[in-house]
Amino acid sequence: MKKSLKNTLKIAPAKLADFNKLARYHYRKEPINPTSSIYKVSLIGEDRSSFPDPIAVIAYKTPIPFLTGRTLATGNFFTKEKSLSARLKKVNKYIRYAARLIVDPRFDKIGIGSWLLFESMRKQPTPFVEALSPIDFTNKILERCGFVRFVQPDTPRYSRIRKAFFKLGLKEHNLTQPVIVQRRLDLLSQARAGLMEHEIIVFMRGFQTNKKFATGLERTRYILEKINFPRAYFLWHNPESQNFPEIAGDPHDKAEHFCKTTLYHTR
Repeated sequence: MKKSLKNTLKIAPAKLADFNKLARYHYRKEPINPTSSIYKVSLIGEDRSSFPDPIAVIAYKTPIPFLTGRTLATGNFFTKEKSLSARLKKVNKYIRYAARLIVDPRFDKIGIGSWLLFESMRKQPTPFVEALSPIDFTNKILERCGFVRFVQPDTPRYSRIRKAFFKLGLKEHNLTQPVIVQRRLDLLSQARAGLMEHEIIVFMRGFQTNKKFATGLERTRYILEKINFPRAYFLWHNPESQNFPEIAGDPHDKAEHFCKTTLYHTR
C-alpha cells in the first residue's frame, strides 16, 4: 500500500457493530460472534466524514479446538497432551484464529486488507495466528503476510456427505448453489430421498445448533455452508513473541525447532 494512502488511515480496536456494517460483503453469512478481538480501518483527516466508517474490518476468535491442518502443520505439537482439557488449554494459549477479513469493495485491491491483517496479527496475545481459506485468490493475501499454507484434507464426515451429494449427479461447483441442490433433492424418488435424508441426519449430528430445520432450502443452505469448509490451513508465527520463552528462547526447545524448520524457511 502506498505510504501516502497509509498516512490517511488508522487501525483501531472495533466492536461487533463495526464488523456488522461490512458483514454482508463476506461469502460466509453465519454470525461471527463470539470474537476475541476486532479491528477496523478508518480514514483520518478533514475528509473522513465523506467516507464510510469502517472501510475494512478483521475479527479474531479463539481457535477451533481440532483441525487436521493444524496437526499436519505442527507435527502434533498441540496434540501431545494426554487430557482433552490440557490440549485445549495449550491451543488457546498459543493460537488466535483470524476468522474473517472484510474490505469495503469500493476500497478493495489497494492493499488495505493486507495491511490490516499484518498489523492486527502483531497485536494478538499469542505467538501464532492461524487462518482457514478456500484454495483461491485469498491465498496470496495470507502468504504475502507471512502465512505458511498446508492443504487440509476432508475429514471422513465431510467426505461422506459430499460423496452422497455427488451420487445424486451433482458436481463440485453445484455445492455452492443451494437452490440447484434443493431442486435436485425435490426430484428424488421416495427411496433415494430416504437414503439421502439418512446421510443428512448423520452429518447434522456433528453440529450444535438450537435451530430446528425443516426439510427445505434453509436446511440445504445451512448444510452447504458447512461442507464448503476451507481446504487450506495457514499458520503465522510472530517472531516478536516475547511472552513465550519456551518458543522464543532456548534454540534446542522443540517448539523453537518447529518454528524455525516449519515457518522461517519460507521468509
